[in-house]
Amino acid sequence: MALRTVRLRDGRCLGEVVRQLHKLIRRLPGHGKQKRIYYPHMPQGHKTKISHKAREWSARYLPAEAIATITALVGAFIMHQLSGSLVAAAIGGTIGDNVGYYGYFVIKEAAKHYAKHKQHGQFRRMFLTASKTLRDMLVEFGPAEALDLFIVRPFCMYAGPRLLHNFTVGILVGKYAADAVFYVGAITGYEVKKRYISGKEQQ
Repeated sequence: MALRTVRLRDGRCLGEVVRQLHKLIRRLPGHGKQKRIYYPHMPQGHKTKISHKAREWSARYLPAEAIATITALVGAFIMHQLSGSLVAAAIGGTIGDNVGYYGYFVIKEAAKHYAKHKQHGQFRRMFLTASKTLRDMLVEFGPAEALDLFIVRPFCMYAGPRLLHNFTVGILVGKYAADAVFYVGAITGYEVKKRYISGKEQQ
């Protein structure tokens, strides 16, 4: 293949030389046919999905946590005043936390199922509301709560005040430490319930 000769004459500028070289290179065999190299990267929707899940979980659990924080402090304070014992206060805080937390979810889930089964007679409607509320609570919270109630939360709520030497702060720190462990199981149960129970009922 004949190659065009580029000559510098008549004051031809350097830009023209560059353009001629570019044309020359484009004529070379194989130019423009090389394969593109793709590098692995994070999917574009990955961060959006994580953000959506975080908002979903926050909307579900934060109201219950706010109520449970108040009832945990009340339960721990009452037991501590009555006994003067950190062990009793830890038990009182655990009971108060569970009353507030699960009270919120029982009311919320029962109201949802009661509205969903309005086509049934009153007795069947009440039965379906109670049975499905219990089922949903056990799937979402059962395994996490078994570990939380008997081991993790009493230990954390006892250790918090003892280590920090401040009753209120220690109870709160112990509560949130226990919550961190609890939500690993609870969120897993919630996602299982959505996929295998709620999803099938909506089909």
